[in-house]
Amino acid sequence: MSNILIIGKKSWMAGMLAAYIPESVLSEKRMEDIQEESLVGYDVLINCAAMTNIDSCEANKGKALFTNAIDPTILAGKCHRAGMKYVFSSSACIFESAHESDTKYEDSIPNPGCFYSRSKVLAEELILETCPDALIIRPRLPISEVPHPRNTLDKLLKYDKINTNQESVTVVEDMLPVLKQLIETNASGVYHLVNAGTISPAEIATALGHTFEEVTKESQDARLKEEGRAKRVTTIVGSKKIPLLRDIRERMPEIV
Repeated sequence: MSNILIIGKKSWMAGMLAAYIPESVLSEKRMEDIQEESLVGYDVLINCAAMTNIDSCEANKGKALFTNAIDPTILAGKCHRAGMKYVFSSSACIFESAHESDTKYEDSIPNPGCFYSRSKVLAEELILETCPDALIIRPRLPISEVPHPRNTLDKLLKYDKINTNQESVTVVEDMLPVLKQLIETNASGVYHLVNAGTISPAEIATALGHTFEEVTKESQDARLKEEGRAKRVTTIVGSKKIPLLRDIRERMPEIV
């Protein structure tokens, strides 16, 4: 495995990656502080840094634009000039599925529902223009057996109203070996890293033993709009490029 530099010291995903890949170094620097001379000795840079709170992104669009799109693109250019592999963590939340059969693939046209998602769409476009051999991954609703404030499971346990829509989900433990393999084979372009099948947030919360009120996606959307908050999307994800990860309904009892 090549020498890997991971950016995003406050990122949950960055920490999981650094623990999984022993050849990696988790940088203390911010994206904008990375200079080309500091890239010497590394073969791969994985960028997990992002502004991920979608309500904050909606309220602070300028900051979200630079953090999620402009700075990652500038960093991609530095990696390209240094001859490094650039890996960017995007999100399958750039899609909204109209129904359970509306599966979104790597070549589907994004239809972002909030500014966070729009910033990720822009980032992908600019990065591939700047660094054509970049690898872009799109997980969806990441969950893990390891508790963390950014783990979707931890978030669900804080909610008293949870929707019943079927969703695609990414188990981080299942994603990591596939991402490592993609890096080792010098894969480029966009890859969806999600588990097969779907499950609803309400079903996940029930499996966790959480007590809550079930709500429809429509009523949730109406409430969030009334509160002036960012829209949440329902996304069903597939892949035309690699096999999906293990079925989420098989994995959920193990994760719980």
